[in-house]
Amino acid sequence: MRLIAHACGPTIYPSNSILSAREALKSGAEMVELDLQFTSDKKLAVFHDADLMKKFGDPRKCCEVTANEFLAMRRRVDIACPSHLLEHFFECGISPILLHFDQTTLEATLELVEEYHYLDRVCFGVTQVCSLLQIKKRFPQARVLGFIHEPESIDEFAKNGVDFIRLWERWMIPENIERVKRSGAELWVMTGGPGTDYPVGRPDRAGLLRVAAMEPDGLLVNDIPFVKSVLAER
Repeated sequence: MRLIAHACGPTIYPSNSILSAREALKSGAEMVELDLQFTSDKKLAVFHDADLMKKFGDPRKCCEVTANEFLAMRRRVDIACPSHLLEHFFECGISPILLHFDQTTLEATLELVEEYHYLDRVCFGVTQVCSLLQIKKRFPQARVLGFIHEPESIDEFAKNGVDFIRLWERWMIPENIERVKRSGAELWVMTGGPGTDYPVGRPDRAGLLRVAAMEPDGLLVNDIPFVKSVLAER
């Protein structure tokens, strides 16, 4: 079972940080997932939230600040941990990476991956079939995961060549599991979140064992050492 470090595996270090990514890979993650947004000057910031308040104490959105302004920000939970652009992850050699982005940043993401010769070290995480088609047309060998919005999209993503399909834990019912398995795509599960008793990526022991018993091909989780220890007990 693949273990993918959700938001770079924030346990010791903050989410979406190079320090967290390194720690997660060292702890046994097969891949680290990170989120991409544009800054106002169209640089790819590694950031997730709708605005910068929770992480940096700034009420603006990521798209309302320049790359230099974003890079000058320090995280409220750890002022020693800097913010990053995607190119910084590439320059540090962090890999493999699951890039979670939307259609607006698709072209810029593909260009940067190509510039840094990172195609064989990333998996593209997309939310729309049109993004999947664009990637596969340009890079037929690319690995693509569908961050689908609803289970009804499983078949459409599958018939267009997606390699992995992410289901939310609450969608893990026999019908959906069978549809993904039948498609030939790998089934990855985002643990936690709406419909469960714990936050996204942070299942408790019972929740983790419940999901693992459904035999997905991959789990997106925050705490890699905890997950490994629980799975080893089965």
